[in-house]
Amino acid sequence: MQPLVSTRVSLAWPPAAPFEDTDTLVIQGRTGFFLDLRIFISGPRVGEIDWASAGVKTFLPDSTPENPKAVFDANIDSRRPPPNPSSPSPTDPPLPDEGSFTTLPNGDVLETGSMSNPDADGAVQPYEEVWRRFPVEEDVRVLILASEDGKAFIGRVGRWEVALKDATNSTPFLAWRRDQQEDGWAEIYLVGGEEARWQLPHLPDEVAGGVGDRVELGGRSWVIKENS
Repeated sequence: MQPLVSTRVSLAWPPAAPFEDTDTLVIQGRTGFFLDLRIFISGPRVGEIDWASAGVKTFLPDSTPENPKAVFDANIDSRRPPPNPSSPSPTDPPLPDEGSFTTLPNGDVLETGSMSNPDADGAVQPYEEVWRRFPVEEDVRVLILASEDGKAFIGRVGRWEVALKDATNSTPFLAWRRDQQEDGWAEIYLVGGEEARWQLPHLPDEVAGGVGDRVELGGRSWVIKENS
C-alpha cells in the first residue's frame, strides 16, 4: 500500500452544506496502519480533539483501483469510552467505518459512506469528506511504534508525525502533532500538556529493527509496527 499524508478540506452531512471546523491530518504507512488527528480550529472547543484514532486500513473485496473502497479498524478511538471495570455490561461493538473514494478533477479525493454524527446524538448518517493529499516520495521513510499494551502509537511519514494515547478511567486521551520545517521539527498541536510529552516521547531520526522488534524510547519499551 502506498504511504499517504492527507488533510481534510471539508465534511458534509447531506443535504447540509460542506464545512470544515478542524485541522485534520492523517498519516498512513505501507502496511495500511494509520494515525488520524482532528483538532478543532473554530467554535467553543478550539484546540481540543474532535476525533482521533489509530488502526488499520484494509481494502474491501469489491475495491478496484478505479473505485477504491476501504474499511478502517481502529485500535484506539477518542470517541470510544474507556472500559469501565465496575460495569459488568460489555462495551457495544464499534460501528463499522467504511468509505468509498473518488478522485475529483482537481486531484482532491471525495470519500463517501455512513458514520455516526456526534452533532445528531450519534445517529448514523451519510457523509461526504473531501481530502487533499500532500505529495510524498515513493521511497518516503515510515516509522510507526506501538506501546507494549497497544494503547499508544507514535508515527512518522516523511515530514509529518502524529502521536496518540488512548484514554483510561483516570487520564484523558493524549495527542500531539509535529511537522518538519526548515529549522527542524515544530510542535503544531499538543493535547494533554507535559503528560502527553512524557507518555508520547518524540521519535529519534532512525530506529534499528524490523516489525515486532522492541526499542527503548522515553524510558519504556515500544514495539515496531513499521520501519520502512
